Amino acid sequence: MAVKSPPFSWEALAKKYEPLTKGVGLDSKEIKELLYATLILGVVLSSGNWGLVQFIVATFVVFFSYTLHHVSYKWHAKRYNAYTKYEFCWRFALLVFLIGIFSEARVIIPVVGGAAIMTPRLYRPGRAFPFLGPKERARIMAIGPLISVFLALFARALIGVFGNNLLLVDLFRFNVWLAAISMLPLTMVYPSERFRKYLEAIIPTFPGAMILFGDKSLYVFLLSFVFISLALVNYVSILTSILIAIILALLIWIEFFRRFKESIF
Repeated sequence: MAVKSPPFSWEALAKKYEPLTKGVGLDSKEIKELLYATLILGVVLSSGNWGLVQFIVATFVVFFSYTLHHVSYKWHAKRYNAYTKYEFCWRFALLVFLIGIFSEARVIIPVVGGAAIMTPRLYRPGRAFPFLGPKERARIMAIGPLISVFLALFARALIGVFGNNLLLVDLFRFNVWLAAISMLPLTMVYPSERFRKYLEAIIPTFPGAMILFGDKSLYVFLLSFVFISLALVNYVSILTSILIAIILALLIWIEFFRRFKESIF
């Protein structure tokens, strides 16, 4: 008599692989929600060039890049004796899916969830960072866009060596969008208290919002570096684009700090 296999469920799949991900701090709920995000963004990324191979490659790229982006928050949060929790936003994911499909992947919004920063204690005496305030939260969130930028630059360097390989092109495109969209300061300012809960349930908090409202000078530098390095990567070498981006971002940061200081005094 044949033994019936149990019905498929995302919860069972997430729990099956939870022991493998405990080292990076992902629990079964986060794995399940990252799989949801991977499927949706994989379809979006491959929508401009439909095909089974294209979908598999796009899904692999999304899973690798998106998971690394959010795991980097967890690694960096440990420095502040904190931890992050990935939260999938299915309402916004539906909007992202529709925009991606109808634009045929010309517009990709790869933020379908957010990272909530938590700490066991509000005050931690004896620590390098005894308080987990807005500035510390901004520094934690800054690591994600940086990881995506360097993945995009790495992919662009490999494209220069191996040509327009489907895997490398998708890796470059997805991380460019992920780095750029992550820097948008969305959902920290609401038009009124009446819409606050409604908007919070629809739109996840973008990393750029937490960086901007936590540390404006850090936001100015990081925003400048992200967009300048990505804008130059198609015209100069990777190392040159990084160096120019750092120099210009520093000059912009210095000018911002000078004007900000003048406005205070």
